[in-house]
Amino acid sequence: MKLDIADAARYKVADFQKPDPIPRDGIQRVTELMLSGELFRYSNPDPKESDAYQLEQDFKRYTGQPYALAGNSCSSVMGLALEALGVRSGDKILVPAFTFTAVPSAVVKLGASPVLVECDQNYKVDIDDLARKITPETKFFLLSYMRGRISDMDAIMQLSKENGISIIEDCAHGVGGYWDGKMVGTFGVAACYSFQSYKILSAGEGGMVTTTNEEAFVRMLYLHGAYEENYRKHFVESPFFEALANEVALDNFRMTNAMAAMVRPQLPLIKDKARLYRKNYNYLIGLLEDCPFIEIPEDDPREDRVLDSIQFRMPGFSPEQMRTFVALVKERGIPLSGFGADKNNARAPWNWKFLPEKQYLPQTQKWLETACDLRLVSSLDDDMLSYIADAITNAARKAS
Repeated sequence: MKLDIADAARYKVADFQKPDPIPRDGIQRVTELMLSGELFRYSNPDPKESDAYQLEQDFKRYTGQPYALAGNSCSSVMGLALEALGVRSGDKILVPAFTFTAVPSAVVKLGASPVLVECDQNYKVDIDDLARKITPETKFFLLSYMRGRISDMDAIMQLSKENGISIIEDCAHGVGGYWDGKMVGTFGVAACYSFQSYKILSAGEGGMVTTTNEEAFVRMLYLHGAYEENYRKHFVESPFFEALANEVALDNFRMTNAMAAMVRPQLPLIKDKARLYRKNYNYLIGLLEDCPFIEIPEDDPREDRVLDSIQFRMPGFSPEQMRTFVALVKERGIPLSGFGADKNNARAPWNWKFLPEKQYLPQTQKWLETACDLRLVSSLDDDMLSYIADAITNAARKAS
């Protein structure tokens, strides 16, 4: 029977927030690990059989990068990468203004200062502002693919080359994305990934960092908690192990075998998931594009991203209208987020009070204050997407 989209009680918030289930192979493997007790990555009698080690090998094959290290979150491995590559207290690190709070936080926790780069009307890095904010002291750009959106990598890599800047990629939302045929996560010296529940690869929590820098990898290994000689269980030969032994202050950012076992069977599913997200995204866009109150940002033809969320603007809406609009959509059980309308939104840079210094970002504020955001979970069907579109368009009319 066809859905009556006027029935606001038909769905609940949980219907639009469902994380993807763990594949049966992952569930079976986690059960085996719990029964055996072999959850700690370094306790396996054969270290090469460790699930965490195996996931690192899977990621090396998937990305083509020479080094990979599993951690307990993307935030953790981002900090490891920054520290291992030489970020120190007082350094100024370029960071996109449109990103999640964890990204500038990773910089601040090292005593460094994020220099926020404005976003453009398509929620990507404004290349002109990036060029303006590069100084002779600029060494790093922590580039975030927020909501999977891929900025002009040709221009970014050219500026990086001209100015001797190392790119560290935050791929928390970037898995499965490509720029002009090149995989996201393979542009910079390091790339960081998230396995939090709402990501395309999910284990509840967890992270991965890949790098092309041998010394940085060894430093990350020590930093993340490879105490004594556990680094040998990563089966990497490097003179840096002996040179850096006992010189790096250790922490504990290790991944458990259970986390790794959940992620491994999901890697082969990335392309199929991407196709499903694209189908749902295009269907919803088709229902929304004629609404006169909504403006949908454009993609670059060189950009091939995973469309597991939608962003759009309500141009001309006042802050009060935005709050009304978002509240009306939420009344229908749809967890729409307004970057400017939702108090304390962690993706709005004006809410990052932990920054060492206040930064003036008029362009980013202009584009985000009327912007909305909604995850498109893979369990959505055409009726649910029609329900979402009906809720958004009706709320827009009422709030206008």
